[in-house]
Amino acid sequence: MTRLFTDGAEMKDLLFFSGFGTFSPSVSSATYASGVASYEFSYSAEAAYKNLAADETEIYFRERVRDNASNNASTFVAFRKLTNTIAKVTVDALGRWIAVIGTTTVDTAVETMAKDTWYCLEVWYKLAAAPNGRFVIKIDGNTVCDYTGDTDPSAYGGIDNLYWVQAGGSVPIFYIDDLALNDTAGGSDDSWCGGGRIIKITPDGNGGTNDWDGSDGNKVDNYLLVDEYPSDGDTTYVYADGTAAGTEDGYAMSHYDFTNKTIERIWSEARGRKTSAEAATLLIGFDTGASENTDDVGTLYETYSTRLLSAEYTTNPDDAAAWEEADIDALEFIAEVG
Repeated sequence: MTRLFTDGAEMKDLLFFSGFGTFSPSVSSATYASGVASYEFSYSAEAAYKNLAADETEIYFRERVRDNASNNASTFVAFRKLTNTIAKVTVDALGRWIAVIGTTTVDTAVETMAKDTWYCLEVWYKLAAAPNGRFVIKIDGNTVCDYTGDTDPSAYGGIDNLYWVQAGGSVPIFYIDDLALNDTAGGSDDSWCGGGRIIKITPDGNGGTNDWDGSDGNKVDNYLLVDEYPSDGDTTYVYADGTAAGTEDGYAMSHYDFTNKTIERIWSEARGRKTSAEAATLLIGFDTGASENTDDVGTLYETYSTRLLSAEYTTNPDDAAAWEEADIDALEFIAEVG
């Protein structure tokens, strides 16, 4: 798979981002495109960036974006090398979508951005010298800007982070939601991300295995201790001995009505930490009722400082077929000591 990230602010924290500008954005639980939250950039110099694991030369990006002004020249997304802006998507003084390379506008849309309206913004950016560079912007599936030429005029050679910044003082506010990024390697998820929406299902009952301890002093109804969004840190939680490999906790999950929806991918996500510098391995994932599917979340820290993620599953691993609503209804979330 070549999906580099998928995120929808559903955990109601800022751990998706790698860092911030002079001020950081916030999470809005009142204005969102999908699910229960979005990221809000509401004051001048509120900025955030997302680092990529490696330099990318061709990417497909998606987000939903909404602005309370029709001519806010904030950066709705920029592709950067270090702190150098290679290209960005914004609007001009007339509210028209524009494609900017460096500081030069290379294409201007006829279409304008209306205020207080959600748009699905998709971008294809191919970093190359003329005539091979491409910068294409789609709004709600329609191409509004399409530039072919030199898209790497300063010879940066690669994109290593994405960047968002509010630049209009204290009045304009913009929101982003339903973010996704593909590169072009690997033979899947290597083109347009499409109009996906991100929602979460949450623990709402006991699963088949309840072997972790709860902060309430027992192993009973642990699902009640892990259902807060955002995480309340060390107020309510479950825990296990990091040396007790195979120890599991499972939670039945809430149901969601997928009528007229296609389930394109699922993943498990959590917040957690270890309590000492000793090495520890945490697996998270899901039980379909027929199989357990867990993945190492990577490095654990002594603070709640990272998104803990499983792999993304685009099909049901039991039959390699597309996900169905009944499959999702049957899932249990699993946390396991590795």
